[in-house]
Amino acid sequence: MLKQLCVVLVVILAAPFVKAESREVLEAGTAKVLAKVRHEVRGGKAILEDAAAVLVIPEVVPLRFGEGGEYGEGVLLVGGRPVAYYAVSGGDMGERAETAVRSQVLVFSERDALIDFRNNQAWQAQPEVNMRMARQGRFGRLSRESKVAQVLAFVLDKKGIRSELSVAGSTYKRIAR
Repeated sequence: MLKQLCVVLVVILAAPFVKAESREVLEAGTAKVLAKVRHEVRGGKAILEDAAAVLVIPEVVPLRFGEGGEYGEGVLLVGGRPVAYYAVSGGDMGERAETAVRSQVLVFSERDALIDFRNNQAWQAQPEVNMRMARQGRFGRLSRESKVAQVLAFVLDKKGIRSELSVAGSTYKRIAR
């Protein structure tokens, strides 16, 4: 609990130094990330098209002081159109703090999961409880478990999908843009 409180405090103190992006910048970054998912994930195009909604955080920046953590802003798309803007903060400090800037994509495959997400002021990602991490098997195919998740999360960087990275402990909050 103390560690989580420290992360929240660090994020609050760092907020003035993290540049808030405009809608246009967030939406352009979102388009690039979605193109990467469509191109690099076998079946990615179908997953995105069948989704009730998709949240894309184009740039999640590691905070390299204090307890670490991360921060990023992104767009929630319903029917391919922006409907809200969100910020992500916190997260597991393990190997993630060592990684560079990356992107996160949350695919809401069911409307109930989307409603739960939007009704929470601070939705926390809890793998195996309220979401699953996308895992790629042979030849870039998604694992069977990935395909049945109500909320499926992807973490990407310059190298592509990073199955070893997680969004566990990340908190998503709606922001004004």
